[in-house]
Amino acid sequence: MEKLIEEFKKKMILEGKSRRTVEVYSNSVKEFFKWFCESYGNVEFKKLYRENILEYKSYLKNIKKSSHSGNNLCPKSINSKLSALICFNELMEPDNIVVSKRDLIKIQAEMVNPTSITKKEVEEFRQIVLQSEGCSARRNFAIVTILAYAGLRISECLNLRRSDICLESNQLKVASGKGEKARIVIVNSKIVSAVYEYLKTDCVESEWLFHNSRGERLNQTTINRVFK
Repeated sequence: MEKLIEEFKKKMILEGKSRRTVEVYSNSVKEFFKWFCESYGNVEFKKLYRENILEYKSYLKNIKKSSHSGNNLCPKSINSKLSALICFNELMEPDNIVVSKRDLIKIQAEMVNPTSITKKEVEEFRQIVLQSEGCSARRNFAIVTILAYAGLRISECLNLRRSDICLESNQLKVASGKGEKARIVIVNSKIVSAVYEYLKTDCVESEWLFHNSRGERLNQTTINRVFK
């Protein structure tokens, strides 16, 4: 594996990668090889397999800890390690592409449109919605929180099913509705808390995360009334 790393370094240099990139990517690929050996024992590494990439990505997301904080790796750190494997795949195995930019984790947007609305205004509006009268307050609060902190369009939010959200792993599966593959969005603690409290009080059986009293998916007209 050391020979592979050295060859990888040489190819990155020929590609014009910076010294820093060569160092970071080489170390990241070494980490992958270390994980491979620890996971599969004496089995010799022959080439990259899609299955191994997916298992390694799961390891980075759910098991690997930061050496600095001791917490799970942040999406940015995971994407850095995956980017190294993408580069390795392209340079060392160009006829066997099994990892690409599609594997990078979607990093949540801080707010939907930070240039036109301030964080304080967002928080004030969220609180007004939470304190509004009626049984839909927690539902609407969860919707507004997702729109503000996950960067979803209203249509994407309303198309969420209960099965699309995993509170334990802080993830949303979002379907674009345009024939594209669903994307995974990492959500923050505000979204997790808002959805959790909403689901605790939601007694209507429905496949949709956000629905009316009959279990039907909410339409955009209902949401527009919330924003008035």
